[in-house]
Amino acid sequence: MAKAGSKRCSCPGFLKKNWLLLSTVAAVLMGIGVGMLVREYGKLSNLDKFYFSFPGEVLMRMLKLIILPLIISSMITGVAALDSSVSGKIGLRAVIYYFCTTVIAVILGIVLVVTIKPGVPQTANEIDRVGSTPEVNTVDAMLDLISERKWFLTLE
Repeated sequence: MAKAGSKRCSCPGFLKKNWLLLSTVAAVLMGIGVGMLVREYGKLSNLDKFYFSFPGEVLMRMLKLIILPLIISSMITGVAALDSSVSGKIGLRAVIYYFCTTVIAVILGIVLVVTIKPGVPQTANEIDRVGSTPEVNTVDAMLDLISERKWFLTLE
């Protein structure tokens, strides 16, 4: 039972108020559905899969490009709002954190270099000289200018 004076939420009012959230959730669900259908029933070649995934990769790179300025501006705003004693403690913690992560990165790098041994030359009989070079068309060349891939997927 609704009390006197309480507001009842109408469905059109809720939809009008939250249309952006609802359309985002609907688009995500539709994308998942289309992706599952294409994966299950679509017989795509490797090149078709690359063309299909290219806009998503460009979007992810643009989002990665925006992350760093957002984090730095948020940190500057947050530190500016603190008093000097608290910001000194946070600065000390940041320096210790940076030092520890640098030490971990150096140790991990040394372990990986000793394990993988990059740059060790191969002998002439270990090099695979059999193979074909895929034909590259204009679309591949243009996408190569934007993407970080140096070699496209081999054509089937």
